[in-house]
Amino acid sequence: MDRNYDHLRKWFEPLYWTVEDVTSQYERLHTMKRTAEHFGVPKNILLIYMKAHNIKRHKRGCIAGTQRPDTRKFRPPNVDEIRRLYWDEELSQAQIGKRYGNVTRECVSIYMKKNNIPRRPERGRRKKD
Repeated sequence: MDRNYDHLRKWFEPLYWTVEDVTSQYERLHTMKRTAEHFGVPKNILLIYMKAHNIKRHKRGCIAGTQRPDTRKFRPPNVDEIRRLYWDEELSQAQIGKRYGNVTRECVSIYMKKNNIPRRPERGRRKKD
């Protein structure tokens, strides 16, 4: 599904961007949001420009050149095991993640939400104002 962006090229001419500028800044800054902020435009305008000039985007979830941990890699034996570690042994989500390899706290949190494992009540943590 190839779209024709020729009708938008005229709109981008006053921006004085070159494909090389956009590509180099996107490679340096790594995200659409940061790159758009650098050029002073909304993210959707940058996206249209990149599509119009066939500038390849990074894979989703790829930040600073490294892939984010994939929640699909978190494969504990069963839900009851995670519930036991979290509630009975009182391990933190980060500790559970370390026990199962290179898994972040966020991956464990998502797994718990999907499997209806409630979080413990907050104890002495600072609340954000």
